[in-house]
Amino acid sequence: MIRLYRRTAAPSTRPRQPSGVLLAARRERQRRRRRCRDGGACGPLGAALKAAENAQPRIRAYIVVSLLSGARTEEVRALQWSHVVAYDEKTQAWRSVVEIGWNHKEFALYVWRSVRKKGETKTPKSRRSLALPKRCVDALKDLKEAQNDDRELVFPTQTGSRMTAHNIRRDFKKVLDSAKLTGRDWAPRELRHSFVSLLSDHDIPIEDISRLVGHSNTVVTETVYRQQIRPVIQEGATAMDRIFPVADDA
Repeated sequence: MIRLYRRTAAPSTRPRQPSGVLLAARRERQRRRRRCRDGGACGPLGAALKAAENAQPRIRAYIVVSLLSGARTEEVRALQWSHVVAYDEKTQAWRSVVEIGWNHKEFALYVWRSVRKKGETKTPKSRRSLALPKRCVDALKDLKEAQNDDRELVFPTQTGSRMTAHNIRRDFKKVLDSAKLTGRDWAPRELRHSFVSLLSDHDIPIEDISRLVGHSNTVVTETVYRQQIRPVIQEGATAMDRIFPVADDA
């Protein structure tokens, strides 16, 4: 019985060699992780952002908002102008830019909807309000002026309907091609991955990143973006280096 067990069990305990497909997928994931982590002004992200600044107002604003806010593509496509708000110092309240214009200091984005069924966000905690960087404000302002109408959607098609994932991929590819980045190798969702990478590389706490991207907890963030998140538990090593310095530091 023991001999039979060993013969039958041994094959299942041996590590399986990954197939060619799995190896290719693994290499592609590694390549994308390296690409997403390169956030320097001279890197791919800098080139993409620069190309976006010279693109049509709609795709420019889409790329800038997606990269600098970390919103999901399904959330950005559902964005409405009533959810682009500014802080009105006179009334001490946040109001839509459609109502009070752009002559204000603070702006925010209400990420309260998505293109999912019934317009719901992925999870209840995905509903969040995000302060907008100035580059996002400038891009959205230019887009609103270019539209010059009363449409509710921030990113509609030419007919006024909601943009599809295909619409976004097509326009996104054109911008990246113009930046010599081979657009077919990129996906719009990588803007969100890059957002996480950039914040992590600049020592933003995992708790803050989790809230910004609309995750229910940090476990989700660490699981989904484990390749983008830098090691965040560094306090112990820092303290021990200080308590027990090596000879060169003593």
